Formats: sequence, C-alpha cells, structure tokens
Amino acid sequence: MNTVLNCLIQQHDWRILPFAALVSVFSLLVALCLFDRARNVARRSRRVYLIAVPLVAGLGVWSTHFIAMQAYDIAVPARYDVSETAISLVVVVVAFFAAMVLALSDGGRAPRVLAALTCGVGVAAMHFLGMGAMRFSDATLSWNVPLVAAAVVGGLVLIGSVALLPLRAGALRIAVAALLASFGVCWLHFVAMSAVTITPAPWGAPTMPATSK
Repeated sequence: MNTVLNCLIQQHDWRILPFAALVSVFSLLVALCLFDRARNVARRSRRVYLIAVPLVAGLGVWSTHFIAMQAYDIAVPARYDVSETAISLVVVVVAFFAAMVLALSDGGRAPRVLAALTCGVGVAAMHFLGMGAMRFSDATLSWNVPLVAAAVVGGLVLIGSVALLPLRAGALRIAVAALLASFGVCWLHFVAMSAVTITPAPWGAPTMPATSK
C-alpha cells in the first residue's frame, strides 16, 4: 500500500489528476443515464443506445487513463505506438458494447454481474494494452506481479459490484454506480501503475518506479 501511495502522492502532478477523475465520473454518469434510458424503450429503439453508451463509457475511461498518465513525470524519454494505442481504445469500447448487450438480455442479476465484470476486464485490457504501447529508447519496463494482480482483482470487484445495486433506484443509484465504477477504474489504474518499474540503460538515471507517460 505504501508503494501505491508513494506513486500517487509523490510521482504525480495533482493539477492534472482531478481533471482525470472528473472525466471518469462524468462519462460514466452519462453512460449509465443512457443505459437506464435504453432499458425503458422498445427493443427496436435501442440501437442508438447500443452505439452511444459504449462510445461514451469507453472514450471516457480511455481518456481518464491517458490524462492520468500525463500527470506522471517519468523522467525517461518515451513515446506511444499509435496503432497499439488505438487498439486499446477499440478494446474497451467493444467490452462496454458486449456488457450492454448482456445487461439488456433480461432482468436477472446474473447477466448484470457478468456485464459489469466484462466492463472491468475491458478496462484492465485497455490499461495494459496502453502501457504496452509505450516505447523507450534507453530503458526497459518490468512489472510487480502481486501488485498487478491486486490492481486487476480490486478493479473487477469494485466495477462488478455496481451490478449488485438495486436495479430501479433512480438518480441516486445511477450516481452511486458512477462513483463506484470510477473508483474501480482509478484503483486499477494507480495500483497497476505502482507495479511498474522502468529501468534506464546503465549510462542513464538510476532505476525508478513509474506510472505512465
């Protein structure tokens, strides 16, 4: 836990992080409002929501991830592979689309839990694909496996627990769900970032833990 707190407090620009959090909460709030609307319209009228909800949620979470990455001063020259970065966006949007189809399949709790877990898996895949898109000219990247596991499991639990909230509790449920899901996204991001170590070449700076850049 100290590793995570040190990563969050000492290695990030706190002028940027609140903006990343706001993007996450707002985008998920809008997506959940649209999803709630989709549940209350005729099936043949849901097509627009099947497009809008995954795009809003996926773009919001993806943007949150990369905004938060820009808050970290990695102190090592790095760039992103554009195609791999784009793939990370596609993956999370597709995951939210699949989750929405599952959640709308019937009114049972099991499909909703599976849908929420699908969202969590999509967020995790997006995160690690985004990290995999990083390129270093004079450094290598390694992972602390236990922290990676804690990031993924914690994120899945938090995002998955959204499905356990009452199905029809109105605006309050939607707000709580958006906050809970956002916390899950942030947990996954920052715990996973604290699991990263970037090792510069021998002639460079000393080895340092990294989040993203």
